[in-house]
Amino acid sequence: STSSGGAGGASVPGSGDVAIFDGNSPDCTVDSGYSPNVAGIQLASGFSGTLDLNGQSVTIGSSGLDVDAGTLVMGGGDIDLNGDYDQSGGDVTATSGLWECSYNFTISGGTFDANGGELEMEGHLKTLNIGSAELYDLTYKTTSPGNRQSITGTVAINGDLTITAVDRISTGTINVKSGNVISTDTDLSGSSATIEFTKVGTQYINQGGQSGHVLAIKLATSGNTVDASNAVSLECEGFTMSDGTFEAPSSKSFEIYGSTTISGGTFNHNDGEVIVSRHTSTTNIGSVELYDFAVSSKQSGDVLNFSGTLK
Repeated sequence: STSSGGAGGASVPGSGDVAIFDGNSPDCTVDSGYSPNVAGIQLASGFSGTLDLNGQSVTIGSSGLDVDAGTLVMGGGDIDLNGDYDQSGGDVTATSGLWECSYNFTISGGTFDANGGELEMEGHLKTLNIGSAELYDLTYKTTSPGNRQSITGTVAINGDLTITAVDRISTGTINVKSGNVISTDTDLSGSSATIEFTKVGTQYINQGGQSGHVLAIKLATSGNTVDASNAVSLECEGFTMSDGTFEAPSSKSFEIYGSTTISGGTFNHNDGEVIVSRHTSTTNIGSVELYDFAVSSKQSGDVLNFSGTLK
């Protein structure tokens, strides 16, 4: 219907329409073989039914996807979201496929099941804020140079973090609970977000032999090993370790742009070179022994402060 509780007979929503489900709406299942393309989808307060996308691929325009109530089941089809995702209530089972989001992604209420799928954050000056919900795979991939993203609080993921193209990621923490990190991004300079590794077991950075730049790295979990030994080269925006084990790139370079603090755990240099750089950064590695060590000044006036003993 074109109005809440109105007469039937209207055509299916098109690219200029927002599909609204409210207290007058029944359950809805998308037909197999049909790929909706709508301006937006809203599961409004009062909706108690289920919208089942039935595994179909869906394109959603600038009006975005709002979930205030009801149940949304996506299945395995790809979701191309060109507006905000805003969930304040309801129950959502995400796609097990690819969910591309070009705008803000916010979960402030309801329940969210990542369903083993991948969320790909795109766009410029957009924020990822999921509260206590958890994602599976998370990818940062922007299509335009200079695109910047931010994180509110902590984003927990149970799969892999992949960074392929983004100018910087500001604030917040990505808790990689069990997966690995892959980055082929060449420059994340200025990012203030942190990657924290928390698995009791081994997690990898660029295990496939890639070169890349990652966010600041944090290890603080007993029994956690972060293995970057296969990386051809690795750059990061800071390094903090109070527990666990870090395997540096084997016979390659590990460059840290920002402060470095090693107060516990085991740092294995693997005959590689550690390079510290960046304006007004601090390096405190305690009694850790390195192999090759270098200081790199990136601009006039750089100040690097050292404490502890370099061996």
